[in-house]
Order: sequence, then C-alpha cells, then structure tokens
Amino acid sequence: MVVRLGVCLHSVLRESISLSLSAQRAGYKSNGRRLDRLETSLARLLPVFGNVPVTRIGGDRIENYKAKRKAEGVCNATIDRELTALRRALNLGKQQLKVAYVPPIDMLEESRRGKGSSPVPNTLPCASSCPTTLSRS
Repeated sequence: MVVRLGVCLHSVLRESISLSLSAQRAGYKSNGRRLDRLETSLARLLPVFGNVPVTRIGGDRIENYKAKRKAEGVCNATIDRELTALRRALNLGKQQLKVAYVPPIDMLEESRRGKGSSPVPNTLPCASSCPTTLSRS
C-alpha cells in the first residue's frame, strides 16, 4: 500500500469526490438522497479540514468541530450529516490508497421524533373509563 504523507483532505476530496462526482450524483439519486445536502456538508467541512493533512484529522479535531458547530446553534442531525460526508470522503480516499487510516467518527445523539409526531401522548382522557372488553349483543 502506498500512502502519501501530508495529503490534505482537500486533495482527497478533489480526487475522490470531484473526479467521480457524476458517480456520486447517480448514487445519491438512485438511493433517493439529496445531493445538495452533500454539497452543503462539503462546503462546511473544507474551510475547517481542507488544508489539514489527513494524518492529522483525528478525534480532537473532530470533537472541536462538533463543539464549534453546536456553539453556532446547529442541530445534531445537521452535524451528523456533515460528519458522514467527512467519513465518506476519507473512506473514498482509503479505497484509492490515498488515506491509510480513517479515524472513528462518533455521531451525536439525534432526536427520534419523526415528521408529524407530537410530544403529547396519543391517549384520550376517556380511554381509562372505557371497558377493557367489549361484548357483542
């Protein structure tokens, strides 16, 4: 395995994602994912990690990124999508033998409430007064 020392994420992204952007677009479309989400994530990641050698992207830098984004008021789900894009870029670089090691990237806890769900329980006040069994007459 040949690994170039000092390779920065920007060059990995450029070679891994930009050169295969049409394949990325096709993959995102076929999986029903939004390509603009990926592009937005990469736009957020590049100013922070773009000129950092990949060998220096580790737990501390990633945790600092999370803290910075949370301080900006960004929700956990958005930060997780950005970290997913970072992990994907590093994994693509590893597949192309440009990155030797992909650090573990722990995701933040996301709210599990789905679209249209309510924090109020789905019980009616009269439910306790209903008979437990119904008889047919």
